[in-house]
Amino acid sequence: MAKLGKILAPIVAVLAVAAAVLSFLVSSRRADFVDRAAILSSGVAAVAQKLDVQSGSGVPSQVTFTPAAPGTKESGSLAWSNYKTDKGGFQKTVDSAVNLAASLNSQRNLLAETMVDMAIALGLPESEWAPAKLTNLTSYEKGAAQAKGHAAAIRERDDMLLATLEASSATVGFDFASNKGALLTRAKRVDENGEESLGSFDCQGVLEGYASAITLVKKRQDDFASTLSEGVAAVNSYDWSADVSALDSTRYGSVLDDLKDDFSGINSKLVLLKTTQEELKNVQAEKEKLEESNAELIASTEKAEKEIAALRKKMTDLGIADDGTSVVEVKAVSSYDDLDKALQGRVLLSNKEWNYVIVDLGNTSLMKGVRLAISSQGKFLGTAEVTEVQEKVSLAELIRGTIGDIPVGAQVIISSQQKGDDAAAARVRPQGDNSSTDGE
Repeated sequence: MAKLGKILAPIVAVLAVAAAVLSFLVSSRRADFVDRAAILSSGVAAVAQKLDVQSGSGVPSQVTFTPAAPGTKESGSLAWSNYKTDKGGFQKTVDSAVNLAASLNSQRNLLAETMVDMAIALGLPESEWAPAKLTNLTSYEKGAAQAKGHAAAIRERDDMLLATLEASSATVGFDFASNKGALLTRAKRVDENGEESLGSFDCQGVLEGYASAITLVKKRQDDFASTLSEGVAAVNSYDWSADVSALDSTRYGSVLDDLKDDFSGINSKLVLLKTTQEELKNVQAEKEKLEESNAELIASTEKAEKEIAALRKKMTDLGIADDGTSVVEVKAVSSYDDLDKALQGRVLLSNKEWNYVIVDLGNTSLMKGVRLAISSQGKFLGTAEVTEVQEKVSLAELIRGTIGDIPVGAQVIISSQQKGDDAAAARVRPQGDNSSTDGE
């Protein structure tokens, strides 16, 4: 036994040393595991906090951990004490953090897919897009910027389209201002559960109205072009310079300029035609006037011939032959000194057409060139100059006064000096006329 004790004693000592070393090693490893567990618990709690920012999940209030400080124990739902007393609850707490991460990952994927669908719907080529661009941590910023830039470009294009519609609406006669709201506002809709959501833009009516206005303008343009073409074809007697077949092309401006020149040319021809018509009308009126004057001349000639015939008869009754000679030979007056200044005579005939009077004084009393003062009832009527003298009568042309005012029987006297006939008439009173000479 003594020998066995001597043999076992070293072995026991060695085992004791080994046990002490093993105990130290186990204690050290345990401390490492505790530290790692604390780090893992802190990391899970921190991840839950980060993931829950603005998500409203409430998970961070369930996943908590506070590492042990010197002289204290760790605490929180992820602490060792909770694991030791309630492993199921501990697992549930860890699962809530995992589920939060999974939910946020699903949300991210849904957002990425939604952004891709929106970008494609807005016209960005599908080849430029893939959900991986928005889910990959190294490319999501570039993909998001690309989606944002495309949306901004679409908005800028829409704003330009709206501005163009508004600017052109007045040109085509469409009231865009009062209909603009329908293009910018989405109609609200309510589902069977009473939930409100936004529907489509109620712009169909506005766009149809604008399209109708454009169609009307186009129709009016076509009608104008058709009318001009038909008008040019109808006025085929005019040599048109305008090519109306090009009214529907981009050259319509030059065609309209040519039409203006053509219309100006037609107007000039119309003015010339109107002037010619007026001149023709004047010529016709002049012709009618000449014909009327000719008829009056013929009538006057016939009347004069009758008066000459009557005058010849009177001359015959006075003993004067057709050639102006008399049966009785008398001495004719040949100078002014031979005139009887006190001689008076009477008007036998007053001819309005030829403006002459015949007086009852012949060549024994008068000679050519003698001026006679004519009066009636003491009123001076005019002056006549003798142009033809025969034996018993003389022909005198009225050079002062109005022939229509001289009646048959008016008194004639010889002017004393062949001038100042009014004074001469005033000095000689008519026979048997006792009225005043004032105003003769």
